[in-house]
Formats: sequence, structure tokens, C-alpha cells
Amino acid sequence: MRVWFRAGRVGGVGALVLTLAVVLWAGVVTAAGQGFEMAGWQAELETRFHDVAGTVTIVDEHTLQVDGFHYDGTGISVFFWLDEVRDPTEPISFRDGYAIGSQLLRSSPYVDESFTIDLGTASLAGHRAISVWCVPAGVSFGDAVFAPVPEPASAAGLSALGAGWLLRRGRRAR
Repeated sequence: MRVWFRAGRVGGVGALVLTLAVVLWAGVVTAAGQGFEMAGWQAELETRFHDVAGTVTIVDEHTLQVDGFHYDGTGISVFFWLDEVRDPTEPISFRDGYAIGSQLLRSSPYVDESFTIDLGTASLAGHRAISVWCVPAGVSFGDAVFAPVPEPASAAGLSALGAGWLLRRGRRAR
């Protein structure tokens, strides 16, 4: 099958594949943001102590997804901890927050682990900060503030990229 390109237009199977990819991508982006306004926001844990690192993503108002989690598993009493961000110019104290999920202490370290934290009836509404928090010591082993993830390239930009690739592929050898 031959695909012809004239005046910057893409036709044939290449155009169909490109259109399908853009439509599917747009549907995934739209579905991720339905419901809770902070769904899809992420927090990259900043290491403070005990090798804490990882990405925490808000799935919905009652669920967090933790990916790439690292922590040496030691401490006194350690939990994920939520708190509000009252003044973005001030450090977050985490002293007014609360524990979520299970106790994180264990005999072996967490190495690049992924898991879900279900908050039950508790809500993420109004909570933009998260920490791996040592309760008795009142110390954050690693923390971050949730923020929207930057949007990927626009559909128009993807179409232009795809059209450029198809145009290069469609040139005849001389």
C-alpha cells in the first residue's frame, strides 16, 4: 500500500495510527483527572534520613500509590504522615498531621517497592504534604508537597511530530 503526502497532509494507515494514538492518549489523560481535583498529583520524597526516597501519587480522595520507595526500615515508630500546607513560604512542621497506612518498620529495607495506601474514610482534601515520619522523635525521614504533574505535549504537537516522522519515512530514495 502506498501512502501519499501532499502539501503537509498525512494520509493512509499512518494517519489512522497517529489519530488513534492521540485519541487514546487524550482519553487516558481525561480519565486520570475525573472525580477528585488532586487526582494524579505527585510528591517526590526528599531524602532527609534513613535513605527515604520515592514517588507518591494521589489516585483519588482516599487512595495513594507509592512507587520506587526506598527506606532502610529502621526507627522507633514510623508511618506515612499527612499534613496541610498553611504557608508555602514556611517549612512544614508535620506536627498537626496524622499517620496513614501501616507501620513502616521492618527488619529488611524497602528497595524500589510499590504499594497502595488506602485511607479508608479519611480524605486527602486539604492535605498537600506527606512525610515518612518518626512519631516519637517528631522527625521527618523524607517529605514532599503534592503538586500537579506537568501536562505532556499537546495533541497538536504530537500530530506535528507524527506527521514529520511520516513525511521523512515517505520520501523516495534517489
